[in-house]
Amino acid sequence: MISLIHQTNYLLDRYLQSLEQHFAEKGGIRERMHRTRNVRKNEQREKALALLREIYRELAGLNQPPLMEKVVKTAEILKNNR
Repeated sequence: MISLIHQTNYLLDRYLQSLEQHFAEKGGIRERMHRTRNVRKNEQREKALALLREIYRELAGLNQPPLMEKVVKTAEILKNNR
């Protein structure tokens, strides 16, 4: 019986050590959620900027300066909200 208790204690100690190491390397759940959220936001922002660049090129071909200025301002807002 005592041998079983020692084995259980040893395994629990190893498990706790592995949890500590995992937490130190990868962080807690909130840190991982925050990192994931930021990655997704940056991906969306990059897609929006690419779309604005495409619109800007089309407007330049149509010679639409007022609309081009709005596109540039929108792109600046997206870049500054990082």
